[in-house]
Amino acid sequence: MVQGEDELKSVNSAFDISIAPGMEWHMAGTDNLSPYFGAELRVAFGTSSVKDEYVSSDDDIEDTTVKDGYFGVGAGVFAGFDWYFTNRVYLGTELGFGVMFNSEMDTKTTFSDGDIKEPDPVPNGSSFGVGPHAVGKIRLGFLF
Repeated sequence: MVQGEDELKSVNSAFDISIAPGMEWHMAGTDNLSPYFGAELRVAFGTSSVKDEYVSSDDDIEDTTVKDGYFGVGAGVFAGFDWYFTNRVYLGTELGFGVMFNSEMDTKTTFSDGDIKEPDPVPNGSSFGVGPHAVGKIRLGFLF
């Protein structure tokens, strides 16, 4: 790159949120071990955006932005255990099985250069998944 020229940039951003309210039922265990099982409903939403700069044919810096996203709903069951190493602090792990339906948002591409015709949004359809899941780490929690 020649000194004094602007640097081209690529910016990626993503936002994901999911809410999974549910219930846990703890069974009798030992003084320090608390096995449980439960069920949950899940709602999820996410968006992503990629903005790439480029040099146009007339040496201007232009950009292309591609936006995407999804909305999902699902349900699941799970089981696990918590080991209380003090009266109010525990370590735990969990396994589960669930279903999830995702509706993918259309992919939209926009150009800052007005001379380029923007394509129609690309439909992405939907997906349905069924399968197991696991908490791939040991959970640390506390009672309040």
